[in-house]
Amino acid sequence: MGGDMYISGCNEDKSCYIQCWCSRWDETDWNIVIETFMNKSNLKSLLDSCRVGGVGELWYILGSHVYYDTSWEKKNTIKITPINCNNSDLYDMRDEKLLYVKSINSTPFEGDSGLLEVKIEGMVSGGSL
Repeated sequence: MGGDMYISGCNEDKSCYIQCWCSRWDETDWNIVIETFMNKSNLKSLLDSCRVGGVGELWYILGSHVYYDTSWEKKNTIKITPINCNNSDLYDMRDEKLLYVKSINSTPFEGDSGLLEVKIEGMVSGGSL
């Protein structure tokens, strides 16, 4: 299928490594929304590798929020990595991000492609990758 980004789950129990195309990447302060499309098995792998909703806020200091994975074991942490490919400029526009997942929603893609549109919402980690 190819793609211009990798989504990798950091959960040591069940991890995932999915290559897909980014159709939306919006960042507002510490909130991030990523939209892509993938097949059912990739979505299941993504859902298995994170604990959706396990994000909390530690404090707000000098205009900066600090969020954390409430599992404290990276079980709700995913990494979004843009890929340098000829068909996309995502690699030049965005940097790798570590996210704590708030929600993952999916809807069937039009037609008989067998793909799902997937929307990932999360909080950007203040930590290093």
